[in-house]
Amino acid sequence: MAETGPDDRAQAVDEVERQLAGLVRRLRARWRSLAHQVHPEVQPLGYLLLALLVSRGPTPSSRLLAELGTDKSTLSRQVAQLERLGLIERRIDESDRRVHLLTVPPATARRVTQVQELSLTDLRSELDAWPLADIAVLGVLLGRLTGAPLAAEPTPAAAD
Repeated sequence: MAETGPDDRAQAVDEVERQLAGLVRRLRARWRSLAHQVHPEVQPLGYLLLALLVSRGPTPSSRLLAELGTDKSTLSRQVAQLERLGLIERRIDESDRRVHLLTVPPATARRVTQVQELSLTDLRSELDAWPLADIAVLGVLLGRLTGAPLAAEPTPAAAD
């Protein structure tokens, strides 16, 4: 698409914003569904917290705040709910006894992994009819938009 003027650029950006809003709505619905598949009382943020802990292992809550894009009180309520449901545990960090690590029991890790695998299967099905090149371009463009480095791109520290 050739750019012909400021109005064309503004319209294109407006369309990107509309599509992103739709994507956010769809992601929220998906996360709600995934959360309920883990446990009917789990909130979407709770699911995202569990998924991070499954991928990272025991982690201090302070490291999760920025990544989850939430504040301390909201995260605290989510952790309390997940603890009450038996889906998360706190333990003392042996290297620094002042720090509490959040972790998931093995049964929770298995359930979250199972739900993630089903979600990935669904996404693969949705993209099945897409040409591989389109899927690759989507990944690159989303990475550029979110500022996430691509797997093939060196990070600034690695480039030194």
